[in-house]
Amino acid sequence: MDKSDQVLEELLLNDEFIGWVLDPNPTLNQYWQQWQSDHPDRKMIVLEARRLVYQMNANGQNKPLHEQEVQQMWQALQNRHTENYTKNDKRLQTRWYWIAASISILLVLGVLLVTRINEPVIITHQTTYGETRYVVLPDSSSVLLNANSSIAYQEDWLQATERKVTLTGEAFFDVHHTKDHRRFFVHANAVTVEVLGTSFNVLNRRDRTQVVLKEGEVKLRAVRSEILQSDITMHPGELVAIEGSNCIQHPVSVEYYTAWMQDEHIFDGTTIAEIAQLIEDIYGIEVRVANKSLLHKKFTGRVDRGDLNGLFGQLEKVFQLSIEQKEQLVIIQ
Repeated sequence: MDKSDQVLEELLLNDEFIGWVLDPNPTLNQYWQQWQSDHPDRKMIVLEARRLVYQMNANGQNKPLHEQEVQQMWQALQNRHTENYTKNDKRLQTRWYWIAASISILLVLGVLLVTRINEPVIITHQTTYGETRYVVLPDSSSVLLNANSSIAYQEDWLQATERKVTLTGEAFFDVHHTKDHRRFFVHANAVTVEVLGTSFNVLNRRDRTQVVLKEGEVKLRAVRSEILQSDITMHPGELVAIEGSNCIQHPVSVEYYTAWMQDEHIFDGTTIAEIAQLIEDIYGIEVRVANKSLLHKKFTGRVDRGDLNGLFGQLEKVFQLSIEQKEQLVIIQ
């Protein structure tokens, strides 16, 4: 791509330039008039860019293009027209170059517009550090999102033959059974949880997927066969945790894994390493443990989610530690 091509691409990617063309104001007028005065050799490029913006707007493209889209246009242009240029008539070459550029950009733009129209609209709900949020899905199923988590689903969810949700982080699902028996799927990393109607907790962080079933029955299905050799059917009071190619399944106390819903943390033989990860994931606070031998020490206790100082106090007392917090950093030694 030569310098003229690069300038045209930069203009088509520039929010202020497109704003000036489609919705001019005195400030933008002054800026771009001065810009053209400072770059008199680029006036023809500006005219071509303005024309292309008008064409894009007429075709329904009222937002700046992404760089990747513009690069696709230029690639299509170069593939089609580079070999057809003549070296003998510079003026004719330049004229046909801009005509070819316009046609190529509009052709590729048409394809991109059709693709965008056909793309499904995704609805996303997410929480920040330290926040929980209650979400009611279109079928009246409910989701309680833990901190630093998100769920996403398509806008036409109710019209789909299957109910699908993608989870990042942690959430508790209370799924309603439908009259037409439509299945409900939670996609979490490399595992999909399939359910008809039940309540369960899903954790999907740090390449670890963990499901705890409270009521009903769910089936776990791996995206790749090397993760799970076969589907796993869970029963109430069971936990399944998958990390890499390792999978464990055993009965647990559901209260321990859903305490966050009551704004509590319950620790039962939880290592300091696991507590450090929880603090980072839920509160966005970095934890540094000076002595690595401390990471394997196990702690049992109960603490309010909003009382990190209380947790630190208990850890200091039980293990004779010194814990210091400096803004978003905690040092344990």
